[in-house]
Amino acid sequence: MLQIVSGKFFTTDKFYEKLHRGIFYTNYRSFQDVPITIAVGRLLPSTGLSGLGTLTYEITEKIEYVDLSPGTMVSTGGVELVNDVASVFSFILRVTCTTDSDLTRRLTAGNDPELQPWDHPRKYLRRVFDRQVVARSEDAALLGNFLVALIGLKRDAYDGAIRAIHRYVTATHRIADDTNLAYALFVMSIEALAQTSDTPVSAWSDYDEGKRRRIDTALAEAPSSIAERVRLALLENEHVALARRFRDFSTEYLSPAFFRDGAADSVRPVRRPDLVTLLKRAYDIRSGYVHRLQGVPRLLSSPYDNGETFEIDGIPTLTFEGLARLARHIIIEFVERSPKVERENFNWRSALPNVLRLPLAPQYWIGRPDGYTAQTATRWLQTFLLQVSSVLLRAPNATLTDLNPILDKIDGLDLGRVNPCQRRAILTLYHLFVTLAGPDHQRSRHEELLTRYNSDFAEPSIERLAICLVTGEDFPWELDKVEALHDSYYRHRHHRNALILGELLESMFTLRLAEAHRAAGNESRARELVRFSVEASPGNPAIRALEGNLSSATLPPIIAKDILLPKSA
Repeated sequence: MLQIVSGKFFTTDKFYEKLHRGIFYTNYRSFQDVPITIAVGRLLPSTGLSGLGTLTYEITEKIEYVDLSPGTMVSTGGVELVNDVASVFSFILRVTCTTDSDLTRRLTAGNDPELQPWDHPRKYLRRVFDRQVVARSEDAALLGNFLVALIGLKRDAYDGAIRAIHRYVTATHRIADDTNLAYALFVMSIEALAQTSDTPVSAWSDYDEGKRRRIDTALAEAPSSIAERVRLALLENEHVALARRFRDFSTEYLSPAFFRDGAADSVRPVRRPDLVTLLKRAYDIRSGYVHRLQGVPRLLSSPYDNGETFEIDGIPTLTFEGLARLARHIIIEFVERSPKVERENFNWRSALPNVLRLPLAPQYWIGRPDGYTAQTATRWLQTFLLQVSSVLLRAPNATLTDLNPILDKIDGLDLGRVNPCQRRAILTLYHLFVTLAGPDHQRSRHEELLTRYNSDFAEPSIERLAICLVTGEDFPWELDKVEALHDSYYRHRHHRNALILGELLESMFTLRLAEAHRAAGNESRARELVRFSVEASPGNPAIRALEGNLSSATLPPIIAKDILLPKSA
């Protein structure tokens, strides 16, 4: 929201304004009654010498002006905007600042009787959790300039930067109760930016050393060309590429100042020759936690000083202090180096909080021919099958949309130039609507089209299956082919452009297949399919009741429509 309320995406100079005023709870103390002016408002010191520190924020939210009408948004409520400001304030000044007084008190309390000195989050990070952090003369300019640079970024860069900042601040908050998660979050704050960089070309030396030695030994007698192809295939492993990208990105955005002024008051600061090892070790710790819930090394979770590095098992490792300083420096460098623009074309309304975008109900679009093409034919058919299912189930207000405008468009298509898979979807919709809609909706080309493209439906297909399920026709294939179609459907139903029948027709397919096996004498397979149907449609009491009868010695006939549909259907 920080970038949106700046107005850089607005197309006019008119906007709605809403002033949000509230309290930030913080350990930051300013003993001068001087407001801190920032790009979106100002922060006013509002606390005396004792008690929990507070800042009164006055933040102005701007939304581009449009003529008022139902649904017009003039304010988002300000929650996300206020949290953005709190996170940037915490991040850039290395303090604790939230709208939650309990959280701030817990993180900065120095005399908590239930908290042992060695457990206090202050042991992991300097300054951030001190009871009081006294304001410096340069703080206002540091915060203001960073906000201007952050807001000035191109939208893609801003998205990455604000996510990284939020992740960084969340990591500081979690140190008090979950050091393992906190360490991983610090790494992820860098990774959020690194993933937007160009993919590096991994080298064989990037592969895990132990695995690399075993693979090299196994390939010792293989021809060099085959050995190289095996190594290249292994390097395509995503984890290797991600780890390499993380290290390369981090190294690129570490400026010389990180090893100079930034390290002036550090204990065991990060050394340039150790950097690759430190970054690799940090990423491995993050991966161990994310994938196997492995904790950070105990020597890191039991700190005795605020050193930035610590040697564990002979390997230099970043402590929380070192990792936090590294991540903060990289994020700041990224913001400072990335291109800035004053205006940008961006659909900012799509990024507003408190807005949910839901698919339009089918009855409002399925009858409109504008978007109907051979490429969208499967979507139209799938939606129509859902309408058919609702009608068969006698759902309240269920009806079929008049698809005559769609059929008119189909009559005008050159179906001979259409892919057979798409043509099946087109003709299935055409046939089912004409069949179900009644005599007032018959089409002169109906029989002609079915006859001309009859070969499209010769082999088993989901489209031909849909016709059988809706109309009650017998399956036109041998039982083994129907079984293969059932297996193929459930393996591929969520693939792109696959036709999904919907829960009712899926259950009808499975139960009709079960009945076919029962009639062929294979009751064992029939019982398996009934059980599968229960688990594929666990909310259907009729199928669960059918499963309850499986204990009988002889399985009775399975009449799918009697089980699944209301008697009136």
